[in-house]
Amino acid sequence: MPFFGPRVAHGEAGSLGLSVSYVGQAADESGGWRSRFLYRVDGPPGASASTFVGSDLYSGVSAETTAREMLQSLASFLAAAGERYATGMSAPDADFPEWVYEAGYLNSDELSLLAEGADEPGETPAMRVDYVSIVFQEGTEADQALAILDEDGPSAAVAHLAQWDYGEETEMAAREYGHAYPEPPTGRDDRSHVEGDYVLAWNLPLGHVSLVRRVEVPVPAEEAPRPANVVSQPPVNRSRAVGSATPLAAKPSSGERGAPSR
Repeated sequence: MPFFGPRVAHGEAGSLGLSVSYVGQAADESGGWRSRFLYRVDGPPGASASTFVGSDLYSGVSAETTAREMLQSLASFLAAAGERYATGMSAPDADFPEWVYEAGYLNSDELSLLAEGADEPGETPAMRVDYVSIVFQEGTEADQALAILDEDGPSAAVAHLAQWDYGEETEMAAREYGHAYPEPPTGRDDRSHVEGDYVLAWNLPLGHVSLVRRVEVPVPAEEAPRPANVVSQPPVNRSRAVGSATPLAAKPSSGERGAPSR
C-alpha cells in the first residue's frame, strides 16, 4: 500500500492553519497509482474569505508517503504560490483565491519551515474527541431506516446508515458546515445505541433517525495545555517591502499538486 500512517495531518504556518486528509488511491495515466488527499487552508480569524478546500493534492506515482509528508508538500506549494504573487502583488492565476496567494506571500518563511519539517512534534499531540454527523433523516426519508430498526434492530440500522460515511471526506464536510460536536447530538426524548465508533439516535413518534461517528482530532496548539519549562522559539520576522520578487519555485506544470516520486 503506497500510503501509510495516520490519515490526517495538521500544521500551522504563521497566520495559516493547514490540514490534509487521505482520501484513497487514484489511477495514474502511466499505469501506476497515486495517493489522493483533500486539503484545507484556514486564514486569519475574521478574514472575509478565510477557508479554502481543495482536492488536487497527490503523491508521486506509486510512492510511499504519509499525511505528514503531504502536509509538507502543501506548505511548499503555498510558499511557491506566495512567491508568484510577489512578482505583481496580485493573483497570477486562478489556482487559488487571491487571499490564499497573499497569505502565502505574507507567511512564506513559516511555510518554508513547515515544508522542511521544522515544526514536526517530538511527542504525541494532545487529542480531543468529536462526533461528526454522518446522516440525519426525517419524515418519509427516514422510513426505510426506521423499518430496518424495527425489524432487525439497531445494529442493522447502523450498517444501513453507514453507507453515507465517506471517511475523511465526510469528516471534512461535517467540520465545514458546523456538524461536529463534543457530545453525540441526541434529543431529550431520543433513544440511542452505540456500535463501535458510531452512535445511532432515533425518535419514532417524531419520525427521525441520525448517525454520528466518534473521531479523535489533535487539539490546536493554542488550546493544548502548555508543559512547564518550555521556551518558545522567537517569531519569524515577516516584515516585507512591497515590490517585485523572483519566484523561488515554478508553478506545477500539470495542474496537479503532487509530491515527487522516490
